[in-house]
Amino acid sequence: AYKLLSSSAAGQALKNELEWIDLGLCRYQLAWELQKKRQSALIDGSGAECAIICEHLPVITLGRSTKASSLLVPEAAIAEKGIELFEVERGGDATYHGPGQLILYPILNLNLRKRDVGWYMRSLEQVILDLLDHFGIKGVRVPGKTGVWTEKIGNDSLKAGKKIASLGVRISRWCTLHGISLNVGGSLDGFSLINPCGFSDITVTSMSAELGSTELGAKLETSEVKPVLQAMFRKHF
Repeated sequence: AYKLLSSSAAGQALKNELEWIDLGLCRYQLAWELQKKRQSALIDGSGAECAIICEHLPVITLGRSTKASSLLVPEAAIAEKGIELFEVERGGDATYHGPGQLILYPILNLNLRKRDVGWYMRSLEQVILDLLDHFGIKGVRVPGKTGVWTEKIGNDSLKAGKKIASLGVRISRWCTLHGISLNVGGSLDGFSLINPCGFSDITVTSMSAELGSTELGAKLETSEVKPVLQAMFRKHF
């Protein structure tokens, strides 16, 4: 069972309130199947747009660009750690999801907004940049890479700090699938099993790690970040 944060009728007008579905902490497959069901309904006109928000039990997902070198240990060793593996249809390479990471899957009809994949990806990044700014964390984009990073190193625009949020989408008939993963807190150990997003030189961080020993950093939970994520998403979409 899942909880509706707000509801709206099928066939909603673009400006009506978006339906938010909170799955809480769940297996990846549950959210994946719900996403595909809602996208299919959006494409054939029988359903409305929605945004699915959740955290996942430990899982590594393999996008369409995943290379053999992206997994740093055998699949059997990953399974022994209680981490699931899923091949998915989103763009991008391998990534890890686990408790403490906030996930947002927007199921949107870009025919009603802007039929531009680049615009959509940059808008998703801006949602995260604005959220981080709200919590006093400086996030940046890196030219040629997708996602959000901590502040740049020196004056080299091609270098960044650590990766704090990842993006991966698939768009069919201009209706979206998959979305954003934001590292709020929790263990990041699962990332040590992969080359995140296919890059061997990426260091991953979280909001809690960036805030350090501050009062907020010590107690930051996804429940505190979730309403801010919703607010920033509404701002841009």
